[in-house]
Amino acid sequence: MVFWSAGSASSTWGASDSVWGASVTGSGASVVLLEVGLGGRLDTVNILDADYALITSIALDHQAFLGDTREAIGFEKAGIARAGRPVFVGGEDLVASIEHHAQSLGSRVYDFNSRAFLGEGELQDGQDQVSLELYEDAQSVLKLESLPKPSIPMNNAALAIQAWYCYLKDQGLKIQPSLV
Repeated sequence: MVFWSAGSASSTWGASDSVWGASVTGSGASVVLLEVGLGGRLDTVNILDADYALITSIALDHQAFLGDTREAIGFEKAGIARAGRPVFVGGEDLVASIEHHAQSLGSRVYDFNSRAFLGEGELQDGQDQVSLELYEDAQSVLKLESLPKPSIPMNNAALAIQAWYCYLKDQGLKIQPSLV
């Protein structure tokens, strides 16, 4: 077991002296964000039953462990998805292996280019602000305008905002654009 796996395991089992310094279970937190490391399917964090799966992008990295094609790597990363729970994919193009795995689980896929996800992010006013559109359903759009330009890739920021929006909607809450 590697260091990070040991830390993940101890924090989820409630060890008060875990590597991370706090227990995930019993922490009283309303939301817990956990990063799956190298892959997805075989990562230690995958022992938790997540409500949402977020996959930022599929690149040809860690090929010795995950496979040598985007489809093979996508299959490994899709291993974090859970039956009937949404899967958010932030890359510019949806890898078929992720879509097929999500469909086999009955999970809805929100990918960057679909109507179920965000509209195009547009830079405005000297490249320091962006506007995004969240699709509530096929006809309803929530516009978020004059947001600060993110310091991370635009599609990763869009992925996070879309997942946050879906979480709030699932909780019966609404996004207040002025608070984004």
